[in-house]
Order: sequence, then structure tokens, then C-alpha cells
Amino acid sequence: MRTVPARARLAILLGLAATLRLLWLLAVPNAQVADARWYYARAVAMTAGEGYTIDGVTTAFWPVGYPAFLGGLFALFGTSPWVGESANVVLGLLAIMLAYLLALKLFNRPAVARYTLLLLAFYPASIAHTSLLLSELLFVPLMLLGVLLLLPQQLPPALRLLRLTAAGATLGLATLTRPQAVLIPVAVYVALVFQRHVAAPRGARLAGLAGSCLVVYLALALTLIPWTARNLQVFGALVFVSTNGGFNLYVGNGSFATGTNLAQPVIDAQIAPLAATASGEADADRLLR
Repeated sequence: MRTVPARARLAILLGLAATLRLLWLLAVPNAQVADARWYYARAVAMTAGEGYTIDGVTTAFWPVGYPAFLGGLFALFGTSPWVGESANVVLGLLAIMLAYLLALKLFNRPAVARYTLLLLAFYPASIAHTSLLLSELLFVPLMLLGVLLLLPQQLPPALRLLRLTAAGATLGLATLTRPQAVLIPVAVYVALVFQRHVAAPRGARLAGLAGSCLVVYLALALTLIPWTARNLQVFGALVFVSTNGGFNLYVGNGSFATGTNLAQPVIDAQIAPLAATASGEADADRLLR
């Protein structure tokens, strides 16, 4: 009996993953609500030439990455939610494949990589999220690709520099999607400091990792500069990515916080008095911190 080649098995699993996600979209239609509705509305506004706005007012409340991604798709294929949901199938497959490659790189065991792919291909939450226009769907493949590019690889100096620059740019896009990504290079390189079974002297290795980290963060910063410059022009304040940091801190740590999800009217009642004294969105962010 002939054995199915490894590449064929991977292709079959990816095909099954795509089929399950498409079947979910067909079998479980849903409206875009809450965060997903917000992202959808911003993307439609961008497609209409209104920029990143809320009811015509310029905003940076949530990171621009995912609405901009959706807006680009809508400009090409129309503003139906189906466009974004179909893109989610592709993003989901990219995430699965990148997780497979990352597992292969980290563990150097094809079986571990295959099990990683298998688990993600049939993971119920991953399948269900396909029908939601949420930033996580774009963030996960960007994050995985960034981490994969960060991991050391034996390359000529020029190609190594190019790889690190690509890692920084990729994680810059991830930061514009979900700002937590800005911490990923530090986390990866700290982990690499404690990596065992490395032949290079510790001092030389630390210097190399520090240099790599610097290159990555320079590329990441260059990716953020256009958006940060836009925010400076619009708000007259230095807003690197978004203005919802103060809001999140206040909702999570204010005297009214319960450790559970709060109803929107409760949040509005607490936020409104402070926000009313602010001169704008960036100032409200500062006050709520």
C-alpha cells in the first residue's frame, strides 16, 4: 500500500480546513455586531473617501490596520461583508500554514508540526471566527510571520539584514492592527538569550541579538511613522497608533470596575463626565490614563 507523500497530506489538511470554513460561512450566516460592526463601518467610510472617521469626524480610537485592510478589499470587490469573510478563509489558512512552519522551526520535528496544523485546521473557535470581521483574523498571521522571520537563520549578512527588516515591517503592520505586537521582538530575543546548546560565546551572542533587535525595531518604527505623523497632524498630539489606551485602562481599573464585562450604558455613564472636559480624542485618552 502506497504512503501518501507529506506534501500531499499537508495539501489535503489545508483543503479540509478551507472547506470547513467555507461551509461555516454558508451554514451559519450572521450579522456583524459590536466590534465587527465598528470595523466594517470604518472600512466602508474609507472606501467612500471619508478617511478613518466616525460620522465624518476623524478618529484613531482603534488601530487602523484592520479597517484599512478591509477598506482595500472593499475598494476592489465591493462592500459586502462576504468580501471580508471570504478573506478570513484565506487569512485562516495562512495562520495555519505559518503555525506549521513555526512549529517545524522551533521543534525540528515534522510530527509536531503536523499535529499543530491538524489541531488548528479543526479548531472550532478558529472556524467560527471566520464569519466575524475582527482584527484578530489579520493579526494572527502577521504575528506568526513576524516571529518566524525573527528566529535565527544561517544566511549571508545582506540576506540576514533583509530578513530582519522584513520582520520589523511585518510586526509594524501587526502593531497597526493590535498594538501589543510592539512587544513581540523583545519577548523573542529575551527567550533567545536563554537558548541552550548554542556554540557561540555568550558575549558575542548577546551583542548579535542586541544588534538584530535594534534593526527590527528600526524597521518597525519606520512602518509606524506615516500613521503617527497623520495622528500628530490631526490631533496635535503624539499618538503612535490609537487613542483607546486610556479608555481601556479606565474601564479596567476605575472604581466602578468589577472584573467582568460591563454593559455599555454603565461604561458611558462613567466615561462621559471626563470625556466632556477633553478638547478632543487624544486629550480624552490622556485624561482617562
